[in-house]
Amino acid sequence: MADQQAEVQLAQRLASNEKPVRTRAMKKLRKYVSLRSQKGEFSGEELLKLWKGLFYCLWMQDKPLLQEELSRKISTLIHSFTSTQQQLSYLRSFLQTMKREWTGIDRLRMDKFFQLVRFVFRQTFEVLRRRSWDSSAVSQFLELLTAQLLQSDAAAPSGLQLHVLDLYLTELAVMGAAELTADQNLTLIEPFCRTAARTKEVNCCGPGVHTTETSSYLQRLCSGKRLHSTDSLESKRTLFCPDAQTVNVAFQL
Repeated sequence: MADQQAEVQLAQRLASNEKPVRTRAMKKLRKYVSLRSQKGEFSGEELLKLWKGLFYCLWMQDKPLLQEELSRKISTLIHSFTSTQQQLSYLRSFLQTMKREWTGIDRLRMDKFFQLVRFVFRQTFEVLRRRSWDSSAVSQFLELLTAQLLQSDAAAPSGLQLHVLDLYLTELAVMGAAELTADQNLTLIEPFCRTAARTKEVNCCGPGVHTTETSSYLQRLCSGKRLHSTDSLESKRTLFCPDAQTVNVAFQL
C-alpha cells in the first residue's frame, strides 16, 4: 500500500503545472525505480500510474531542446530496472499508455511524442544489445511488440503503428548495425513480415500512404544486407497524427 501511494504521489508531481516540481519528481523517480526494482517487481498497475505521470510530464514541457532532454531521461529510465523482465514491463506499460492517449494528442504536441516513441525504442534496443542480443530476451521483446501493436486485437491506433514502422529499422540499425547477423535481423523483423503476409491489401497502410521506401528496407534485411543508421523515413504530422483537436487535460489517478 505504501509503494502504491508513493507511485501515485510521484505521478501527480510528474504532471504538476510547475516545472521545478516536475524536475525534482524525475530525479526522485530514477532513484526510486532503481531501489524498488532491487526489492521486487513493479506491478502492471503501478507502472501504468507512473507512465501516466511521465506522459503528462512531457505534455507540459515546452521548448524543443527541453522536450528532447526530457524524452531522453524518460527513455533511459528503462536502464534503472534491474532485470530484463522489468525492463520489458516498462516498455509494455509505455505502449499501453501511448495506445490509450494517442488520439488525444493535438498536432502541436505530436512531434515531441513522436520523439519519445523513437527514444524508447532506441533504448529498448540498447537493452537487448547490452545482453548481446540474447535470443530469449529478443523473443520476449518480439512477443510483446506483436501483442501490443501488431495483432488485430491490439487496438493500436494506426498512427502509432505507422510511426513504429517508420522508426523501427532505423533505430535497430543505430544499435545493431555493427553486431547483428542477417539471421538475427530476420528474427527481429519477422513479426512485421508475418503481419504483412496476413494483410490482404498490398498497401496495408491505407490509401495515400506510400510504402515503397519501407519495403526496400525490408527487402534489404531479407537479402542479408547490412542496415545503415542513416536510413530513415521522415515522420510527417499529416500522416501519423490523428485528426485530434486541442483538448483540456484533467489528470486523475
